[in-house]
Amino acid sequence: MDIEDLEDQHPNPEKWWKNRRRMAWLSLWGIVALSGAAVLGWVPEHNVPLAQTGMWVMAGVVAVYSGGASVVDAMARMRHG
Repeated sequence: MDIEDLEDQHPNPEKWWKNRRRMAWLSLWGIVALSGAAVLGWVPEHNVPLAQTGMWVMAGVVAVYSGGASVVDAMARMRHG
């Protein structure tokens, strides 16, 4: 396979966005689950910083998905006029 052949192949955007959307929803449910566990006292006190870090990471995934989708849509509109 030549480099020229690779340049002609484009990723399937439907599959690409479906996986990102799934990752964002799983992250959102992870945030809800960890928050609920912390409120109910199921997270031991010495693991609270780890749970908080996990929630921040998952919040970043959700933010990048929602913000990234908006940026991609705006750029596509600008490019295609």
